[in-house]
Amino acid sequence: KFRKLGADIVVCVSVNDVFVLHEWAIATDPRGQLLFLSDGNLEFTRALGMMLDASTFGFGKRTKRYGMIVVNGVIKMLRIEPDPTKAEWSSSQSMIDAFSESARPATRAFSARS
Repeated sequence: KFRKLGADIVVCVSVNDVFVLHEWAIATDPRGQLLFLSDGNLEFTRALGMMLDASTFGFGKRTKRYGMIVVNGVIKMLRIEPDPTKAEWSSSQSMIDAFSESARPATRAFSARS
C-alpha cells in the first residue's frame, strides 16, 4: 500500500540481530517488499533519541515504537507510541493513513519494532 501511495521504500528498524530480522521478513513479508535493518548496537536508535530502557522488565535496551515519514533525508513526520506495549500510532495502517495525507514522490516511510 505504501508503494501505491508513492513510497520508494518501507523500512523496519529493530535492535534485534539480523537472524531474527531474517525470520521476521520471511514470516511477515514473503514477497520481499520491506527492508529490515538491524540496529543491534542501538547507534541509529540513540542518534534519533528513541532508546527505551526496558531493563526492569528483562528486555534490556530497546527502541521505542515509532513511525516516521522521511522526504529527501528530512523527517517530515514522527509518531512515537506513548505506550511502549502498544502499536497504534506506529501500526502499518496508522502510518498508511498518515502517509496518504502527506505522500509525495521520493518519500520514504520507516517503522520500528522493539
